Amino acid sequence: MANGFMVDEITEEKVWVRTENKYYEIEYTPAEYFDAADADEYESIESVKGFGARIQAPGYLDSTEWSVFDTRVEAEIFLHETYHDDHHEDYCATCDEQLENCQDDPCPACVVQLSDLTH
Repeated sequence: MANGFMVDEITEEKVWVRTENKYYEIEYTPAEYFDAADADEYESIESVKGFGARIQAPGYLDSTEWSVFDTRVEAEIFLHETYHDDHHEDYCATCDEQLENCQDDPCPACVVQLSDLTH
């Protein structure tokens, strides 16, 4: 789950190097940072083009591994479903209050959302 400390990061479309090691672990590295001298460490190496997505802590080295997608929308969906959707059913996507609180006394933004859900 992402929290206020970790933020989404999505790159522009770019070239990535997809590597797979002998344990079948896949890793994506921006092509400009891949060192070909390390190629012997991998079972397979391929070049792919796409949008990189991860969460990271600005100003720190903390981040998740990159995942790469064909479209920006796929990257956004991945981040949402992987790191932000853990309480989706019980919390309002607009104000992040528990839905039962929003339904009893909704904020102005939630009134529109709740009317959409009931129609």
